[in-house]
Amino acid sequence: MKKKFLRAIICATLLCGMTAALPLRAAAASAFDTPYTTAFDPTTLFTATLNRTIDERGIYQQIKQGLLFKTVDQFSLMQICDRGYEMPQSVSQRLYEEGYICSYLYKRINHIAITPADMAKVFDANYYLAMNPDVAAACGNDEAAIFGHFITTGMTEGRQGRESFDVKKYKENHPALAARFGPVMVAYYLYYIFE
Repeated sequence: MKKKFLRAIICATLLCGMTAALPLRAAAASAFDTPYTTAFDPTTLFTATLNRTIDERGIYQQIKQGLLFKTVDQFSLMQICDRGYEMPQSVSQRLYEEGYICSYLYKRINHIAITPADMAKVFDANYYLAMNPDVAAACGNDEAAIFGHFITTGMTEGRQGRESFDVKKYKENHPALAARFGPVMVAYYLYYIFE
């Protein structure tokens, strides 16, 4: 059990490093554009909040409003937190419980091990194993090893982890995301999870 937990923590850490280097951009198609929200990226809009210059209730309200009015998206929140800004656990828990953020983002913000269930929109162990004989040979039926391979290698290589989600087609069909993320394949998986 300890090995599986450590492996999940290591994999989550690798994912953090892969997306933290991407430039932050405001959420596409903001529902409420103002000169302020179009002139500044999400870091400028939310770092004062996450630096705890206001109380937790205020942090919750500002992030909730940002998500509702699309001045920030879950991917940008993840990047902000990956860069060292801390969201209080009570705030992320409330946002998660009320459906504003997904389980993947909640766990990542709070440094909780990511599980296959958190990535179910892009990963199915049986499908991944069937489509990748090299993974079957290397991992056998060890679910933690299969999941670990997907998040450390498969996502980087753009391997299809679930029959219903083809990351290469997703990238091809979303040119705005392709301009935003470029060749960083991991970002497309995560953005899809956040939709």
